[in-house]
Amino acid sequence: MGQKRSWIAVEGRPVGEMLERLGLVETGEFDFGGDMGPCAAELDGWAVVVANGDFDYATAARLQALSAAGEAVCGRTWDTVMVSAAEGWREGRRVWSVTHNLDKDVRNLAVEGEAPSALAEIAERQGRLQDEAEAAGDEVDHLFEVPTGLSGAVCGFDPEGGRLPPETAWRAVEPVRTGKAGEAQAALRAYRERFTALVRSRLFPAAEALGFEPAGRHPDYLRYHRFGAMNVLVRLRGERAEIIELNWSVSDNAPFVAIRFFVVEGGVFRAGAPGVAFVPNRPSLLQRLTGRKLDEAAAPAEVERGLTLLAAVDRHLRDGSAQPNLHPALYAA
Repeated sequence: MGQKRSWIAVEGRPVGEMLERLGLVETGEFDFGGDMGPCAAELDGWAVVVANGDFDYATAARLQALSAAGEAVCGRTWDTVMVSAAEGWREGRRVWSVTHNLDKDVRNLAVEGEAPSALAEIAERQGRLQDEAEAAGDEVDHLFEVPTGLSGAVCGFDPEGGRLPPETAWRAVEPVRTGKAGEAQAALRAYRERFTALVRSRLFPAAEALGFEPAGRHPDYLRYHRFGAMNVLVRLRGERAEIIELNWSVSDNAPFVAIRFFVVEGGVFRAGAPGVAFVPNRPSLLQRLTGRKLDEAAAPAEVERGLTLLAAVDRHLRDGSAQPNLHPALYAA
């Protein structure tokens, strides 16, 4: 099926107001990387909701409502058929659109209305890249990135070629539930928020005590974190950069911490799988049959396991030694 995605960005509105209008609510979890499911973020004066896996989320009805008192931008991509589009809406109506459809032609670019001035430069740049590719005999589609690049120029979100600030936090969202289901949704969201507070108060300071720093201080090492890096830390040791990602979630009512890591030697990025450290989450037979219940004691216990994992990753990165619950990267240490 390929990657499908659509998004809506609204200028000058808080994310909470946008979610309320869309009938969505934060789940209390972060979508690290911003590309796993429906999620929302604030980007320099714009509130953005992204529906990963859904090409048709940015409907005319939603855009009419969200742009009634301001400006909105939407975009859509489907990389299997190489279709991409961006639109601008104002006061409840569409004022411009730019669409690329490879089925029509590799150079296809349909423009309606008065598109932002940035379009000319973006289209010229991608056209030059297409010229160079065709001269070299490469079958690629550089025009696919014209609409997404225009979206990035207007609202800051470009899922194909842009790079968001490291501090960008994508929050997972879902439809609002009511009644008993709504109460359970709120309880789980509050639990996740408490778990996040524990992680931030314990794991991040522990990592910094080991010499790791927030990724924003070392942007040269964020080429694999285009959608933000609020959970990423970097440690420099001579010509060696060690990057860790602290990941946490609550799945099936159970808290979970994992750490991904990889190494850059001499500023050279090499292909390979990152390492990962985690303790397998194995529910008991009774839990599998009846389902887990939220357990307040489980969150601090999982954070303690996370601290143990962090120490193991530190030892492995320093001397290459094997550590329990740690799977080394293909090129680390």
